[in-house]
This record gives sequence, structure tokens and C-alpha cells, in this order.
Amino acid sequence: MALLQSDTRLRDGMVDSSIKELVEKYGVENPLTGGILVVDDEPPNLIVLETFLGTDYTVQVAHSGEEALEVVDRVPVDVIITDQRMPGITGVDLLEVVREKRPDIAGIVLTGYSD
Repeated sequence: MALLQSDTRLRDGMVDSSIKELVEKYGVENPLTGGILVVDDEPPNLIVLETFLGTDYTVQVAHSGEEALEVVDRVPVDVIITDQRMPGITGVDLLEVVREKRPDIAGIVLTGYSD
């Protein structure tokens, strides 16, 4: 019976109106910023990704994992797109460090290598 009631509320839009009321009452907004951080030690890759993503998102770039950590500390970011093989810290290691500080940031690792 509870499932049927739930389905009816969804169908009737009660859940949507309840969410709208909470947003109006408490000022809850979309927590996503539209910020993407692209990390790569090869500038042409940064240019391509920044150009491709820059029309729809706020794109920050970093040339190393260390620089990326500095950006994460000062700029709102929802997603990090990182190369795997870079001098210093690897892409996976970068995302592990970021996960400790900011578990809300999604990570994507790109690589041109098969191993």
C-alpha cells in the first residue's frame, strides 16, 4: 500500500511541490558550480579540452598535479579531468588526495597509454 501511495504522490506532483517549498523556505540551491578542472602536462591537450568544455562550463587548467591541488583549494570545482602520466603526481594519485579533502568532486582519468 505504501508503494501505491508513493506512486500517487509522484504522479500528482506532490513531491515536486514539496521540494519547491523546501527550496523556497531554506534557500537550498543546486550545489553544482559548473566548474571543471583539467589537468595535463601537455599544453595542447589543455587547449583542446578547455576549448571544447569552455562553452558550457567554467574551466580551470593546471599543468601538474601539484598545481591542481592549489586550484582545488581556491576555486569551486565539480569535476577534475586529469591525465594519468604526468611528472610528479599521477592522475590517480591526484584524485586520491582530492578525495580526502573534497569527496564531492568527481574525477575522470585520461591516458594515451594502454598499460
